Amino acid sequence: MAYELDPGSAPRRDTLLGILRAAISRMSPRERWGWAVMSLGFAAIVAAALHLTSATIGGPIHEFKERRTYTEVKTAAHRAFPATLALGLAGLAIAWLGARLRASGRRSDGAG
Repeated sequence: MAYELDPGSAPRRDTLLGILRAAISRMSPRERWGWAVMSLGFAAIVAAALHLTSATIGGPIHEFKERRTYTEVKTAAHRAFPATLALGLAGLAIAWLGARLRASGRRSDGAG
């Protein structure tokens, strides 16, 4: 087959890993840092969503009679909201800064 590699041969450039390596090698260091900072910001946003979700779930329920009332869930969500908002906005700001860093890396190469 055309896609089989000989043992010990170098990886082909048309594989996903080869395509990613080629794309990353064409980026400037600022663009790479921009992608990394944006990824960190997106991770912070996901962490904020999981923080609120874990506060409202409240742990495992073993029996139906041990379930939490609506008021308990609502109170837990209201207590967790300030930290969730702060973490989400921080993630948004970090992602925005990463995008600006990535864009400035493109401009410094003369491509835009």
